[in-house]
Amino acid sequence: MAEGGEEAAQPRPKQMSLMGMVVRGLIFYYVFAAMTKSAKKGSETPAQAQLDAEGNQVATRSQGQPLFFPIFQKGDLVDLWVYLSEEPDFEDYNDESALVWSEEALELGEYSEPEHTKDIVYTPSTAMQNNGTLYAHVFFARTGHSPNPEDPDFSSKSSWRVRHSLVEYRARPKVKTTKNLFGIKREGEGEDQAAVVALEPVTTEGEVISFWKPNMTITLVDDYTSYPPRQVPPQVRPAMVFEPKSMEYYPIVFMNDFWLLRDKWVMLNDTVTSLNLTMTFGPIS
Repeated sequence: MAEGGEEAAQPRPKQMSLMGMVVRGLIFYYVFAAMTKSAKKGSETPAQAQLDAEGNQVATRSQGQPLFFPIFQKGDLVDLWVYLSEEPDFEDYNDESALVWSEEALELGEYSEPEHTKDIVYTPSTAMQNNGTLYAHVFFARTGHSPNPEDPDFSSKSSWRVRHSLVEYRARPKVKTTKNLFGIKREGEGEDQAAVVALEPVTTEGEVISFWKPNMTITLVDDYTSYPPRQVPPQVRPAMVFEPKSMEYYPIVFMNDFWLLRDKWVMLNDTVTSLNLTMTFGPIS
């Protein structure tokens, strides 16, 4: 019985040997795969982090990873022009009546200076009084350059623009007729005179009318990051403007309406003959 037991146990070393070969094979496979992956990563040239004079991180160009590079850097100087026009596309740079504001040598990312402001009074046209639109065409250019493509000092990598509507469209507010809560009727007054009459006539439900926005805040985002295309923050990407040839991006302009409360809007109609507009410029982080 003892010998029989020993004979039955003889094949077991072969089973263990086979199992060991399988385990060793799996270990070798995973080690080889990890080494291959590491070698593949090493073959790609990553963006090397460098620091500029301000201590900000700047990425260098690389073969392995495309990047969206900023054309401008913090501290660069730019000029600003604001034109007002009812046309969505503006090209008449020599129209001095359309130019309502300009500033020179604005330093990108400079917070120590006070905000730049400009107040104007604008006379609306008949078209604006009847649901027309007015656009602010905001141009920037590196100081010493022109936003006009026909000017010798123009450079596509030194000038960019954004458009902003100064008119908002909303449904006409509902106006309710209310009565005198005290019910006091003076001598000689009729019943209808004791009521407060609505200021606006009854209109078709859902009618859309135009409103003037009396404030316009132009901000340049203090961000000069070199972004991998898939890592651009979703709230930033819609505001990015790219130079067509190089796909480098200009300083990001954000038209900030956050503090423009709706109760400050002005309803436009043929009785409105002048409109106040306060324009403000500054950086935002």
